Amino acid sequence: MSLMAAKIWTLTCVFLTAAGLVVNIWLLQEEGSTAPVNEKEQESYIVGSVLVASVVGVVEAKRKDGEWRTLELGSSLSRGDMIRTGDFSQVMLRPTDESTLTISPNTDFTIGEETLTASRYTLNMGRISADIRAEQERIYEFRSGGGEVTADARQGEFQLITDGGGFMGVTTERGEVGLSSEGRRVVVTEGQQAVAMPGSPPKDPLPIPEEVLLEVRWPDAPTEEDVVKVAGRTDVGTRLRLGGKLVPVERDGSFEVEVPMGEGENQFVITAEDGSGNIQRSESPIVVRRVPQPPPLEIRVEGSVWE
Repeated sequence: MSLMAAKIWTLTCVFLTAAGLVVNIWLLQEEGSTAPVNEKEQESYIVGSVLVASVVGVVEAKRKDGEWRTLELGSSLSRGDMIRTGDFSQVMLRPTDESTLTISPNTDFTIGEETLTASRYTLNMGRISADIRAEQERIYEFRSGGGEVTADARQGEFQLITDGGGFMGVTTERGEVGLSSEGRRVVVTEGQQAVAMPGSPPKDPLPIPEEVLLEVRWPDAPTEEDVVKVAGRTDVGTRLRLGGKLVPVERDGSFEVEVPMGEGENQFVITAEDGSGNIQRSESPIVVRRVPQPPPLEIRVEGSVWE
């Protein structure tokens, strides 16, 4: 072979080798779906939306920057969508074919990320029931409205409750639920409940009580005041409502709220709901507000008014 022919042969081999490398790289890119995906790539890959499986009453939802609309059966919800239920409404969501989330009355709930490995949500206010079936390595995470308290589970049946002030209570019926705050995580197992307050680590789990504690000191005498104080004690992690409004509960379970009085007879009802859905109700005696009467007006007239 001549020197010129040898050079041509060498250049041809180099060209073919380079072309083969390009083709191999292209094929690898085309077949990327079959190549292993690392954990970070899985976390950033959004896999779907949440299906509305059932609706009772009027339930509303809205996109992040949209307007509130009536939620209908069969609708789908995606990241950032908010849901709110009223006094007599609830909705069941189906994140996957096997798992369900039931949003109870008077609850605000936000859909988070739905990825290959995690489903994330925010419970702003209210109560939800979860029935989570084991599915590969998927984890379900729920944050309180303030974001300081987190509950997590891979499977199980449990309830979460919050009053909108940042605390979160967990009640577990099946499986295990983790409750985390301030660097501490406790595991709440079947038949237990636990509470975490914002800014404090969660308390150790305790057996689920059979009923809700509710002690109320009602005003019981006629008054001329525009407002009266209602105070009492309940279980920590209980949601209180008085006249349709939430009542803040202190970390020791005590509460005190001022209630406006109307003229005449007044009567009030306070309800306490725990994480299991147990409800205790207390009704006040009739309290009478007497409107102060101005003193009688005295008119003195000297002589006859006709003179």
